[in-house]
Amino acid sequence: MFLFLIGIITTMSVMSIVPVNAYETFGGSWSDTNVRDLDWKVKSGIDYYYDIGDAASGATASWQDCVESDCPDFNQVSSGYEVYILDYYDDYGYLMFTVNDPDWTSTYTYSRIFVNEYWLDESYYENPQHMQGVMAHELGHTLGLAHEDDYGAIVLMYPTDLFWWDCGIYQPEYDDISGVVSIYG
Repeated sequence: MFLFLIGIITTMSVMSIVPVNAYETFGGSWSDTNVRDLDWKVKSGIDYYYDIGDAASGATASWQDCVESDCPDFNQVSSGYEVYILDYYDDYGYLMFTVNDPDWTSTYTYSRIFVNEYWLDESYYENPQHMQGVMAHELGHTLGLAHEDDYGAIVLMYPTDLFWWDCGIYQPEYDDISGVVSIYG
């Protein structure tokens, strides 16, 4: 029995661990030119309850800091933008959601991230990391990533924000980055 266990341990020690990429894509993307220079703007007046601009700045920086290739490159501008962050009010809807134009499966020309003002005064969104995490998740959609429904995956693109916070996820993780690299790499 002892030799059997030694054999198993030896076999396991020489096996390489292959990472499993847990990401889903919509099938669309920005053109190579646009993704390297994505300009974004927050609609004026949205920052009344919460500084969405700071959350967006932190979220765009988190994508830029962790993606190995030279994409994406987000720039905050006052006009001529491709990514527009605006508000809406719905007491039942999501905190944020994203719409890529003309559709999810073609070459994107414009993206809108809608922020639901109803949820902004909830206590768990008072933590700047939480809001930045939600914004980074929405920017993942802007880049072409879909939700990853594998509960075992530690990814920002998992569809429930409480899951990210329980795991301490506020920025793109390895598999999120792999997804973006697979699209634009």
